[in-house]
Amino acid sequence: MSTRTSLLGDKVAWDGNRLQVTDESLIDSTLRRAALSPSTSKAMQSCGARWVAEKLLHQDAGPFDASSIGTSAHAVLETLYGLPAAQRTLATAEALTRRGAAKLWAEQPEWDDATRAQNRIDKALWISEVIAALQGIFTIEDPTRIVVYDREMRIDGIEIDGVPVNGFIDRIRYTKIDGVVGIKAEDFKTGKAKTSEYELRRYGDDHGDQVRLYQAALETMDLGLPVFPGSLLYTREGIERRVDGSPEKVAATVKVFKNSWYRHNKYMSTGVFPTKVSGLCGWCPLVNACPAAAEAGKTLSPKKLDGAPSAVALGIPTLRPQPAAEPEDAVWFPPEEEPEDEAPAPVTEQADSTGPETDPDDDPTDPDGGGAPTGAGESAEETADASEEVADAAHMGEDTTTEQGTGKDPDMPRIIEDKPWEQYTADGVLNPNSYTATGRFGTAELAVEQLFEHGQPLNPTNVTALNFTLRRVLETVQASWTGSTVENDGAATRVRGALRTVLKTIPLPFGQDMDAWDLWVEAATRRCKSIVSVATTERFEGIGDPWEALATTSRSVTGAPDDTETGQDETPAAPEEDDEPEQPPVVGDEDEDEQDEDEAPAAPVKASPARKVAPAATARPRGAKTRPTSRRASISAEDLDEEGFDAA
Repeated sequence: MSTRTSLLGDKVAWDGNRLQVTDESLIDSTLRRAALSPSTSKAMQSCGARWVAEKLLHQDAGPFDASSIGTSAHAVLETLYGLPAAQRTLATAEALTRRGAAKLWAEQPEWDDATRAQNRIDKALWISEVIAALQGIFTIEDPTRIVVYDREMRIDGIEIDGVPVNGFIDRIRYTKIDGVVGIKAEDFKTGKAKTSEYELRRYGDDHGDQVRLYQAALETMDLGLPVFPGSLLYTREGIERRVDGSPEKVAATVKVFKNSWYRHNKYMSTGVFPTKVSGLCGWCPLVNACPAAAEAGKTLSPKKLDGAPSAVALGIPTLRPQPAAEPEDAVWFPPEEEPEDEAPAPVTEQADSTGPETDPDDDPTDPDGGGAPTGAGESAEETADASEEVADAAHMGEDTTTEQGTGKDPDMPRIIEDKPWEQYTADGVLNPNSYTATGRFGTAELAVEQLFEHGQPLNPTNVTALNFTLRRVLETVQASWTGSTVENDGAATRVRGALRTVLKTIPLPFGQDMDAWDLWVEAATRRCKSIVSVATTERFEGIGDPWEALATTSRSVTGAPDDTETGQDETPAAPEEDDEPEQPPVVGDEDEDEQDEDEAPAAPVKASPARKVAPAATARPRGAKTRPTSRRASISAEDLDEEGFDAA
């Protein structure tokens, strides 16, 4: 019997939807950072479990992976701007690329002709890919006119607002603004440009945040020169984006950076890393074993050519299916009190002999980051090609593993909002900016409105009970329609609109017993489903025009009910001249607010074995304007047919 060693079975375990590091030695040897880089900061705002897996299952990228092409393009640009200005030409960049290819694709004497030919094909393709990734720099600027202050400048041994930071800045150049000479940080990006103001506002600005952190770091280093806002140079597309480096923008970026540091310290102290479902799940090495991904229906992306380890190969044990629940608003914060005379632990940095870290610092769903939604209800993270992931070679250096203390930060917000399609933050609390939050608030507000309209006490017990009653109906109908109960789905919004209509046509049975409420939930669910069924029907299948059915069932233009509504077999006889006519209820009209104060409706009367109909309103003089009364005072599932409409 053969034995196989699992990849992660002796290192981590699932604790519900969270990943627990069981080998505590890995915290200090592999995971803990002595300082925070922009790329690690971004990871702390995303799925912590994925970050752990990528660190523990690090695999070298192939030569044609977007990360490898980006690394090579960065290396060429770094060398190019180290040359005398006159030599910084496109021909030189191409020569540098071919020189790198000669080393990477060196032929071996023992190869046969087929192997040698394939190697030459790959070499030529690789050269073209790298040149395509960098040549846009020549449309952005004339490299011979750039005065370089530094290249691949290492950031180390400094803090930004109390957070230790490290990394590498691609290029720092001299610039002049309003006659003042200063310096600015610039970052090369070999993927898709992120320049749309709409996209940046709605989906975040990871690239801009990175450059703003570089700006803050240069200001902290006090190099004796003014520091101006930096730029992003998208070298594949030939686009420069000047980043907003205003004090307000920099302060907002630094605040998120601090939050990431606090999250990092929390994860390291507990060994627990939360999951976060998103469009990146299909590219995660844990996708085949992650309970959160399985619950959300996420599977391996077919575009991830190198695949992902199977659940068996990963071998991650389960401590318990669901951990003990934490309070919904439980968020980790810096300690409220800290001794003033206690200095933070010293930070030591190991020498990095391997050079800059080459891990991607951009969203793998899109080169160098995300973008706008490409379809209704979808984000770019759900639809973009993650195979275009770009790792900019000379960015943030790998952090070392010395423990760093935390401190009090009274200005830190309790929750850092995430992108709209993310239901929860990395701390596992509801993301206020999510579609789910919009829906939940709408349902809670609807519960308050209904209680108020029906004269019920507005107390926490009533609001909570009605809120979750409505949510039960919503979940049931959504599941029957799409098979999902994810509140971020567009279907949840559609069903919520249907529920508002149901509440207008099937009044809530306040003041009645449990049986009445059971029947109301059943009736509301059926009517909601019927609305979904009608709305999703593509075309009218009847004979003739669809309004013919309406014409044949109307009893009069005044809105009198037909036999089906009243339960009578014949049309009521017209009243005598001296009789005061009985005003029939108007089908579907629930506006009781317009009823006169002296016209309280009477109690419901039984019109037929299967129906309850509101009685006539107080009689009025002939010709006087009438006001509609409520269609019915209550309704149950017995009043509806199998499709959720009025029973005949």
